[in-house]
Amino acid sequence: MRELDANISENEIEELFKKTTAWYGQNRTKEYQKYFIKLDSWHIHFYERLRKWFPETPFYFLSREPNAVVTSHLKRRGIHAIPGYVNSSLLKINLTEQHYQDFNYYTEIVLDNFYKGYLNVLAEHHPLNYFYDYGSGSNEMLYHFYQKILVQNSVPEENLQRLTKHSKDASVIFNGDEKVSYQIKHVDVILNYKLLLEKISSLSCAK
Repeated sequence: MRELDANISENEIEELFKKTTAWYGQNRTKEYQKYFIKLDSWHIHFYERLRKWFPETPFYFLSREPNAVVTSHLKRRGIHAIPGYVNSSLLKINLTEQHYQDFNYYTEIVLDNFYKGYLNVLAEHHPLNYFYDYGSGSNEMLYHFYQKILVQNSVPEENLQRLTKHSKDASVIFNGDEKVSYQIKHVDVILNYKLLLEKISSLSCAK
């Protein structure tokens, strides 16, 4: 919102956001029972604001290892993996000429900032925050989500079937990302991901 109006107040932002989510989440049929909001990956940088606005709402965080993410973007690049497409300030990046010369390096920096954001959220130890890494399995992720968020031990078959389709195009059967030989250049990406994975794993062991 501040990209369009630098003078908009924090209270106005909160009011407009909540009005928008309430409009989208209207209970239009008797079948509606839950309201889910899926955020984009860079909204990790808005966590403090969102948690303040929704203190009693469960938040579910997904992570994925950096090589797999970069490989996915090599095949079909998302908008946050293109320098300048998403406002760089929202991604915590100061754009340089190097970013435009090497989109993959830029993607690594974006990822590193995501991992740092995840680590900050984990450090808060909020009881309604739940974490899962794709490396533990996509089917298992759905079961974990249903158990933690919906308090259910089973997953509808149609939801499991959706995992067989490409996340960016449901008409395409997903057979895994094409193997690409790629070497991460920004070492901190790997280090911060490993630290994140250790902390998520320790949460799972504790529970």
